[in-house]
Amino acid sequence: MSQYMCLHTHRSVFNKSHGCRTAVGEHVAQRRWGGGSIDRTKGCDGIHRRGQGRRVALLRSGGAFDKAGNPLLDMSKLSNEQKRLVCEQLFGPNTVKQIVPNGQQIARTQGQGSNGIDELYKVNRPDVDYVSIEYKFVGQDNKIGSQVLKNTNDGLQGSVGWMGGSGRIEKAVESREEAAAVRDALRTNRVESWVVTVRPDGSTAVEVLDALGKPKPIDQSKIILPQVNLSGAQP
Repeated sequence: MSQYMCLHTHRSVFNKSHGCRTAVGEHVAQRRWGGGSIDRTKGCDGIHRRGQGRRVALLRSGGAFDKAGNPLLDMSKLSNEQKRLVCEQLFGPNTVKQIVPNGQQIARTQGQGSNGIDELYKVNRPDVDYVSIEYKFVGQDNKIGSQVLKNTNDGLQGSVGWMGGSGRIEKAVESREEAAAVRDALRTNRVESWVVTVRPDGSTAVEVLDALGKPKPIDQSKIILPQVNLSGAQP
């Protein structure tokens, strides 16, 4: 049985548009969208709709190939910070949302160089209360996310010891009550751990990790159904 689910997903590139909500929103939006014109009859809504249209177009390019067999996206030349952003804030989360569309994202965004939990989702499943996720951007060397998880003093990234060590849960979750609930779930084996690989062409792969942070067969997941063809992806 395969140890991971490969998703040829349609993804996007990172874009922040919060400036459009400010008094200088038009200037910020022009700079971030490459100086394009603004539809003043639609204001910021018009800008967001155009930006959303570009996002959708880019989503459709992720993991896709042209007639000659070349990937439509190549993010291999991005800086390390850009790779982290597209991995942790777009490609990875979009894949996760296909699997747990009703999941509640509860983790704070981690900064570059941090050794914290990348993502925590609260889910309502019979045997799982939370999903802990690590995102890994890998090159074209056929590696998978579990092969680049780091060893730490608390154990391998994604392991039970690592998740529960060094105050990672408290740093990831703002609410003390929620952090305590996550710890209780971890203690009772109701947290599922994943590593999501993002490749330069925008395709992704999901692996489920055991208590030691090692990959296990995907059919041992209590959430992922390998036989189900996810929307916009081919498992």
